[in-house]
Amino acid sequence: MIIMIEYCFGDRYLFGRRVSFDELKEQLYTIEKKYDRKTDDFVSLLCMTYSWQEIVWSRVKGFDYIYDRDTGLLLRKVPDT
Repeated sequence: MIIMIEYCFGDRYLFGRRVSFDELKEQLYTIEKKYDRKTDDFVSLLCMTYSWQEIVWSRVKGFDYIYDRDTGLLLRKVPDT
C-alpha cells in the first residue's frame, strides 16, 4: 500500500502493509499529536512507529491514499478510468 503525504515542504511517498482506512487515519492522527513541530519529524516518526518506508517518487506507479497535512484530510485515491 502506498500513501502520499502532501504538505508545503513537498510531497512524500510511503510504502507499508495494507491497512484499513480507519486504521490509517488513526495512525496519522496519532502522529499529528506527537511529532516535534520544531523539527517537523512527522514522516520519520510515522515510519518508525508504524513500519512505513519512504520511497522515491520515480518508483511510484500510483498510490492508494493522499493525506493532506495542511487540512488534516485523508482521502482515498479514485482509480483512473
